[in-house]
Amino acid sequence: MSGGKATINVGAGLSLNATVAPSNATDRTVAWKSTNAAIASVDANGNVRGLKAGSAGITATAGGKSASIIVTVNEVGPVLQSIQITGNGVANNKLSTPAGETAQLKVQATPADATVTPAYWSSSDTSIATVDGNGKVATKKMGIVAITVTTGGKTASIVLTVTKPSTRFTDVPKTHHFYNDIEWLASTGITTGYHDGTFSPAKETTRAQTVVFLHRMAVQRGDKDAATFTPTDADYKKFSDVNKDTFGAKEILWAASKGITTGRYDGTFGGDEAVTRDQMVTFLWRFAVDQGDTAAKSYHPTTSDYLKFSDVKVGTFAAKEILWGSNVGIVNGNGGKFSGGDATLREQMAAFLHRLDTHLNK
Repeated sequence: MSGGKATINVGAGLSLNATVAPSNATDRTVAWKSTNAAIASVDANGNVRGLKAGSAGITATAGGKSASIIVTVNEVGPVLQSIQITGNGVANNKLSTPAGETAQLKVQATPADATVTPAYWSSSDTSIATVDGNGKVATKKMGIVAITVTTGGKTASIVLTVTKPSTRFTDVPKTHHFYNDIEWLASTGITTGYHDGTFSPAKETTRAQTVVFLHRMAVQRGDKDAATFTPTDADYKKFSDVNKDTFGAKEILWAASKGITTGRYDGTFGGDEAVTRDQMVTFLWRFAVDQGDTAAKSYHPTTSDYLKFSDVKVGTFAAKEILWGSNVGIVNGNGGKFSGGDATLREQMAAFLHRLDTHLNK
């Protein structure tokens, strides 16, 4: 009982005591009364009994003085006998779900109308799968784990087997912002990801990777020159840091032969360096021109074009290429800026190439 209020269930009892002051009062006889005896009854000794759901006032009177409390009676359902875990795909207390996906589990009570207290969910190995307080499971990697729920003194478990990811890359779930772009990139053979089954979308794209992707894209688009290109001895003299053992050597020298890259001022290509956003869009513009995009070749920014990004002005490196990319829907800025000096992430690269391919196919 707290603050002049008490709560009991139907069929339950509550013993109340009345203190009469002063202790030497001449009339210490206490009379008990309920404002609604059909909901909560009270006997001459202050014993309250819950009869049906509702609220009733219980009053004690002695010597013309009274004190009251409000008793709320709650309906109680059938006694909980057992529980089990249910959900889409759950059968015989087992569930299989690919890594990187989620599953919604629920508690099924027996009998169905039994009173169920809040449930506590747990996973036997959170490195494989986690479960929140509402029974939503998130799988992380392949393995077997027990998902357990406890409520009303009853416990149930299922065996969850986390299988191979249904997505192509373990780190690119279907909810990923660039999922469609990365999936397109892989479905066309432009990327194969890493040996461990990941794509590493947040990793920086290197200059060598960029021209490798562009070369594969050219081949995928039916460019016979790209498909048959073989570097000559003269080609290998173009960059001091590109030899036959260099990663992407053929693709780098193909890009150089097409004017897609001119390398750096010191005569190197810098294949291991991150490709910046302005370098990336420059490569894309040159690629579009090489693929026969005459509109790209003749494009010149207008005064209104220069209003798109606060950090792209007349004289900015790759201003023309950046604004061309924006005009045709290949690149976007962030907060009114293009941030050309920032590294291009692999997820961004996938989006740029996908948009470029869509543009060239119009």
